[in-house]
Amino acid sequence: MNKPKRLKLTARHFLAPALALTFACALLLLSPESDPRRETAATGPSSRVEQVCGVIGLPAVRLTLRDEKKNRALIRALPKGPSPFATYLTDFYRRETTPHEPAPLLAVADEANQKYMAASPLKASSLKFSSAAARQANPQAYLAEFLKAAREASPRLGKSIDTYFSFRHPLLKESILRVEEKAELKELGGRYRTKDSGDGKTAIREITLSTDSGASFPNQFSTLFHELVHAENFEPHRQLDPGSPAFAEAELLDEAKAYDAQMGLYLELAQSNPEFYCNWLQVTSRYGNLVVPLGWLMASVEAELASGQFMALEAARLNFKDKTLLLGKDGGVKPELRARMQSLGLQFVR
Repeated sequence: MNKPKRLKLTARHFLAPALALTFACALLLLSPESDPRRETAATGPSSRVEQVCGVIGLPAVRLTLRDEKKNRALIRALPKGPSPFATYLTDFYRRETTPHEPAPLLAVADEANQKYMAASPLKASSLKFSSAAARQANPQAYLAEFLKAAREASPRLGKSIDTYFSFRHPLLKESILRVEEKAELKELGGRYRTKDSGDGKTAIREITLSTDSGASFPNQFSTLFHELVHAENFEPHRQLDPGSPAFAEAELLDEAKAYDAQMGLYLELAQSNPEFYCNWLQVTSRYGNLVVPLGWLMASVEAELASGQFMALEAARLNFKDKTLLLGKDGGVKPELRARMQSLGLQFVR
């Protein structure tokens, strides 16, 4: 009787099943149902803003810079979900297929905020001064109510506001905070600068906040904090030639610190009240003339900061006449400057 042949098992007999099992496990781990990070409607794992806003059911959406057509299509394609704000926008952009100017879009945002946002003093103040016309009609009343709301929203922001006005220095005559309608402030939201007081000896610190339609209370809180961080550095660059590479580099590093602080404060606000700071609908021009939840706007900015795209655009803005001062051949911030930014211990800026 012939003995049955023994099957000789080698590594290759186990390789295919092992690979199949590994692949199956990977698919399971990466499925939307099992991955707590959630994927955005654009691409990539969720950011810190998306994690905070996802808790209340706001879908993760990352907008593309200056691409209104793509962003509108992205919003139209969103599936129905638990967020009334996202559903409202999806329905709106499915109906409205032509671009809109900011003023009509503000009415769209106000309607949804009034309808879906829970009643609160912050909601009332934000809606009262939601339009540029309301801010410009009585700028002092607007500024007073804005500062009151800012102090109540964040003790850290309130302390920074008080420090700005109480700061004393032999070369400082006064610190001013005002609002103004200017095209250059439309996207930035605000601006800090020092200027000569006129006596030839002292300077004036001045923060100007935009009254544009996109300057909502919830968005301007973190914008104001950005400018207050700039104001902390009153004297460091006064000895530098404004046209020198050293001055340009110092300006860029200051912007990196300010944007990092701005994103950090927004996250604090969103964590304290995600229903308000994630859902609040507002007009933006950075991603085309759109009305979007503040959570989508800030998540998109967070992604730009992390990729290096945001600071490259800032570098180009700061040195529009000579982009080679801050930018490398690849169009990004020079490697040595990126290294200096990373040495600052920033959380969001790359």
